[in-house]
Amino acid sequence: MFWVSLLYAFLAVLSLAFWGIGPEACPGGTCGRADMLLGRSVWLWGAAFYSLASVGCLVLGRRDWFPHALLAAALLHWVLLGREWAAGGEFCVLCVGFAAQETLGAGLAFLAARVSGTSKDRPFWAAGPLRVLALLALALLAANPSPGRVPPPTGTPGVLIGGHPEAAAGRAGVPGGAAEARAAECLLPVRAPDGAALCLDLKERPALLFAVWCPHCQDALKEAAELPPERRPWLVAVWLREGDAGRIGGKLAECGLAGEPWYLAEAPPEGVRGVPCLVWWEGGLEYAQGAGAVAEKLGVPQLPSGSGLAELDSERGDRVAPVR
Repeated sequence: MFWVSLLYAFLAVLSLAFWGIGPEACPGGTCGRADMLLGRSVWLWGAAFYSLASVGCLVLGRRDWFPHALLAAALLHWVLLGREWAAGGEFCVLCVGFAAQETLGAGLAFLAARVSGTSKDRPFWAAGPLRVLALLALALLAANPSPGRVPPPTGTPGVLIGGHPEAAAGRAGVPGGAAEARAAECLLPVRAPDGAALCLDLKERPALLFAVWCPHCQDALKEAAELPPERRPWLVAVWLREGDAGRIGGKLAECGLAGEPWYLAEAPPEGVRGVPCLVWWEGGLEYAQGAGAVAEKLGVPQLPSGSGLAELDSERGDRVAPVR
């Protein structure tokens, strides 16, 4: 069981390393849909499990039930991956790799139990460092550090005009009463990355609503990137889940929109049922929902008009994090 223990210890160290790297650890950017479990990073959950499994291989490896427990954990990982694929149509390459290594570890545990079940030279000395690793992983899981949160909104909502935010009262020549009146009529209140509460003027330009976990939004964002800067819509992330705020910049960079201003919204305007979605004002609030429809409205119709719409599953609505 010693080599099986080392395999799980290696997975634990990798999990901690990827947790430390943050959103950039996911090569395809697909981890955003399921990066949290019970309010804690899946990387920390993985590190805790792998480190405990590593210790267990040395301490409990002779027990008949232990390899079965490792196999059950691997199967559970595959089930979770299947659920995420069903929800978003994509797999995280890293997660698949970890699940494959878990399956291999469980198989090796069964083999080791048969071959060396009576061995008396198990290196119990190795359990000491592995216990330290397990305690570290469990401590991090309990502390649940969550760096990178965007600051909470401050001040009174302002109005974005010509791409420059104007504060509500007495700034940029906007009378306080006029600004407050316009804020009250705001159809799309948002928050800047620095926490400033703003309102986007949908009469000036449309807003492209997207979600970090949405696999179809990448198509719409790439279409928007083909437009000259003066024709690009406002970029607004909606239906945020835990950890999404720290992934927005990376997602935009992947789509050719590095450095483009972006905003956060608690929820899209009423009537929006999925993302990506383009909203604008034309005598009333208008919508173009789905990657194809968005591309057509933006003037870069390279996708079928009905393609690419991810809806928020009401049964999974508890996974949407409040904007704060």
